[in-house]
Amino acid sequence: MSLYNFSVFLGGLLFVSVAFAGQKNSPHRDFYLKCIAAGHSRASCTCIYHRLERQYSPKFMNKLGNLSLQSPEIPRDFVKTMRRTMQQCRS
Repeated sequence: MSLYNFSVFLGGLLFVSVAFAGQKNSPHRDFYLKCIAAGHSRASCTCIYHRLERQYSPKFMNKLGNLSLQSPEIPRDFVKTMRRTMQQCRS
């Protein structure tokens, strides 16, 4: 499996995990734990969350765990942006 395919797979896994996680007391903590479980370092997970939060807003990131993949509230470029963010935070 190429590095690109692997990162796409992890990005999709992370997105699906976050999207279907349900409501938690701390959306940031939930995202962070699922990111670590997907194999990313603590530093990378923190970087990914904060960059996505800057890109989309803290309000969106707090709602992310409650949204389905078909929700109109999910921006069209979210998966692409998340994948790019993951790559940037790894380097």
